Amino acid sequence: MFRWLRSLGLRDPVETVADRLDQLDIASLPWTGLYEDWRWFSIRPEDVRRLAAMRPRKRSRRGLCVAAMNGSGYVRQAAVRALGHHRHAEAVAFTLWALRDWVPQVRDEAKQSLSLLMTPELAVAFVMQHRLLARLARAQRSDLRGTLDRIDQYLRGPQCAPAVEGVLISEDPMVRLYAYRLSADRLRDDVALQARAAADPSPKIRRWFVDRVAEFDAQ
Repeated sequence: MFRWLRSLGLRDPVETVADRLDQLDIASLPWTGLYEDWRWFSIRPEDVRRLAAMRPRKRSRRGLCVAAMNGSGYVRQAAVRALGHHRHAEAVAFTLWALRDWVPQVRDEAKQSLSLLMTPELAVAFVMQHRLLARLARAQRSDLRGTLDRIDQYLRGPQCAPAVEGVLISEDPMVRLYAYRLSADRLRDDVALQARAAADPSPKIRRWFVDRVAEFDAQ
């Protein structure tokens, strides 16, 4: 298929999306625009298998990102399944997005792939998707509470604590606030974390810290 496109003088869609993703902030992807741009690429389920086997893996992964937003549910399902084997922030972002798919089989595939992606090495990638996670919590198409609770428990676990703490240096105050919330269970006994939250330049974070201290005093 891609060879046929090139014979017509058209760009390989995988190359097109690779260029596009190089210019995007994976932490805050313009999802609606990406879907409108990519859904019409002529990719079939059998092409997804070829994409999954493509080397280098960066090229494979970015081709699968295109396929995960295809207009065909069969293509999206196959792409999301393959993304579960790519340990990368892009795979996390596009697999999370698939949780809101209107096809139940695609949502189920996304849940299975997320189980493979929830490793300590990818904790930061999940934290950086805090806006998408908040959006998924408001989704009405499907009840995602169980899946989102599982992600929350994973990020609060001791295996992810170093990665979550490392995010506290982010320049984005909303990312830092999310990281502090994930670290709330340690706040009572961690004096250094208390001092860091109390001195944070964000008033939202300082207010959050004061509220948590008030809760401690009330207990």
